[in-house]
Amino acid sequence: MSLVGKSTTMIAVAYHSAVPDVVRFAQLAQSMSMRLIVVANDLSPARYQVPGCEVMTPTKNLGFGAGCNYAAATVCTERILFVNLDVDLQVDHIVAMASFGSKHSGVVAPLLVEPGLVGLDPKSLLVPSVLSEYVMYRSWFNLRAQCDRLALRILEASTNQTHIVVERCPGAALQVGVREFRQVGGFDESFFCYGEDVDLCWRLEAMGVPVYLLLDVVVGHSQGTGSTTSSTTRARLQTEGELKVTRRIWGWPFALLQFVQLVTGALLTVRLRDSGVREATSVVRGRFLGGRALIRNAAWAP
Repeated sequence: MSLVGKSTTMIAVAYHSAVPDVVRFAQLAQSMSMRLIVVANDLSPARYQVPGCEVMTPTKNLGFGAGCNYAAATVCTERILFVNLDVDLQVDHIVAMASFGSKHSGVVAPLLVEPGLVGLDPKSLLVPSVLSEYVMYRSWFNLRAQCDRLALRILEASTNQTHIVVERCPGAALQVGVREFRQVGGFDESFFCYGEDVDLCWRLEAMGVPVYLLLDVVVGHSQGTGSTTSSTTRARLQTEGELKVTRRIWGWPFALLQFVQLVTGALLTVRLRDSGVREATSVVRGRFLGGRALIRNAAWAP
């Protein structure tokens, strides 16, 4: 067994996920003698039964965070690498993250970008569409300033170091020590999907656990291709998760402001798109449903 395989377990949560993605990750895990656990949230374990993949099937769809916790309870290694199946992780990426994690206690993450941006000049990646996943922002009004500050820090650091400390990272590729993960209570299972990664980073930081972004590990992420969830459902879940975590960290006023911004942004998308109006309309509907569900279910509470 490789050193990485001895120290790290990889966990993915699947919901009608593409079988070729599962096969790719299983082959990747096998090549490193690493344990790969796939949680079949769609209750279809036979779909993911491929060599090198250990499938766990809950009694119902647990959502992302609870699904990760379900698998993490069985882990005996030092670290867990949580992944989305639509992330293009390679052996060298995992080795770099594991090597860094063996020397630094904390959350470790690569820089996730759209697949077409992999291999470009690093300076061209320092844009809000990429960096917004690594900053905490109370509203869209301060998002650009937050991203600009992070871009400046990355430019200053890139000449003499390979990592910086950031405020958060996406759960699509997140490595964390098992001890720290269990001390903080794992993912908050009241988040069904979306927002649980931000909440986890926020709680870990409150414990003094830093979040590291590896500047020289750039990974492609085809967002939204990991499952067949409809546009309306995805927008509803995103809205519920984002508003809940904003309420928890910054309070009601900013959560309400964010809801207005999310709906306004979705409505502008409908007006500005020459094609795909049905898709954009589905997103608008999902935004409204997400906000309504939060209020109806009293999910604003911390």
